[in-house]
Amino acid sequence: MPTLAVDGPGEDGPSAFHADPVRELFLQTATEATTEQAVARLTRQSVTAFTQPPRQIAWQRTPSTYVVCTEDLAIPPEVQRRRIKAGTRSVDFRAGHHPFLSRPGAFAELIATETRLAR
Repeated sequence: MPTLAVDGPGEDGPSAFHADPVRELFLQTATEATTEQAVARLTRQSVTAFTQPPRQIAWQRTPSTYVVCTEDLAIPPEVQRRRIKAGTRSVDFRAGHHPFLSRPGAFAELIATETRLAR
């Protein structure tokens, strides 16, 4: 998997991703306008989200669907598929890492469909 350039702790927060790799790896299927809006909102964030174990894991007791983003350059589809746990439904979706930015309407439809199927 690709490695992202990350700045260490700074005055405005613990860590920050560099904009160019975010454009290339996370937003490559979004429009230029959407990409620039997203990049303008990049802020520093705590690394705790990546290191702290969760207190609860909903997919262990709730029907779930893993959406495999088939054009994701940050987490390749084959890696995504290896993460899918037994008993979890999976659906391929033609989008990069942030389908809610690159294909919001189609992604919302997919979520609505999967929610209906889970009932």
